[in-house]
Amino acid sequence: MNASTLLLYKNILFMGNSVDVSLMSYYTSGLLYLNMQRDKNSVLLMINGKKIEYENNYNKLDHIITINDLNNYSKKAIRTYSFGLLEQEFCVISSFGSKNNRFSHKSANFSLNDIFYNNKYGNSSSAVIQKSEQLKYFHLLIQIYSKNICQSEKSLLNKIQSPSIISSYEAKNFGIIDKIL
Repeated sequence: MNASTLLLYKNILFMGNSVDVSLMSYYTSGLLYLNMQRDKNSVLLMINGKKIEYENNYNKLDHIITINDLNNYSKKAIRTYSFGLLEQEFCVISSFGSKNNRFSHKSANFSLNDIFYNNKYGNSSSAVIQKSEQLKYFHLLIQIYSKNICQSEKSLLNKIQSPSIISSYEAKNFGIIDKIL
C-alpha cells in the first residue's frame, strides 16, 4: 500500500506537485471515493506547492476551475490545510475549503499574484485570440477567488497588482484561510 492510499483511508488528499493530469486523476477519483463512503467525516485537503513553469497554462487553469467545481459539489465538507510556500495555483486552491475549515501552518506564505500574471498561455498563433483567452481565464479565476475569500473583485484586483507574498496571518485577514494552527 502506498502513501496516497494510506492517506485516502484517513480521508486525506495531498497536493504537493504541479496541478496536472495525473494530480487531477488522483484528486477526482479520491474525492469521488471519499464521497461514496458512508462515514460523515470531512475531507482534509493538505496543500504544499511551489511554482512550476508550464508550457501551456490553460490546462492548469482548467484544472483549478475543475477542483473548485468538484469541491462545490462534494457531499462532504472540504477542510484545507496549507503549509510551506504556496505559489500560483496552490494559493488559489487554499481558499477552496469550506468556510471555517481553511487552516494554515503559522509559517506558511502565500503568493497572491503569480497565477494571474503568468503570460505563458497556449500556443495560439494569433495574439488577439491568445489575449482574449487569457482575459477569459483571468476573469473567471478572479470571480472564483473573490467568492471564496469573500472579497470584492475590485479589492482582489487591487491586492494582486504588484508581486506580493503574504504571511499566514495576512492570508487570514485577507480571507484565504480561516485559522492558523
